[in-house]
Amino acid sequence: MLHRIDGTGRVLRGILLAGLVFLIVICAAERGSAAVAGPLSSARVRYESVKITRGDTLESIADQYNDPSVSSDELYIAELKAVNGMRGERLRPGCYLSVMRVN
Repeated sequence: MLHRIDGTGRVLRGILLAGLVFLIVICAAERGSAAVAGPLSSARVRYESVKITRGDTLESIADQYNDPSVSSDELYIAELKAVNGMRGERLRPGCYLSVMRVN
């Protein structure tokens, strides 16, 4: 017997995955700083939650929070997407995004 995952199952799986990512980010933020497993792995990183406002883009956030002497904006955006469980580039005003500040 084959089991189909209907839309509800996919939504629940997505919610569970998002919750897991959120818990990992919160735990790292509570420690104050953490090593990142991605492109910024050699740097010490501090996580901060910022509220998205109308007009914000991943590029504008990278311009504001990235240290270009540590990583390129492209690497920073890739890390932002990984940390926040994002597949696309869309940001929703009013939502929160975990950003990294490199020490």
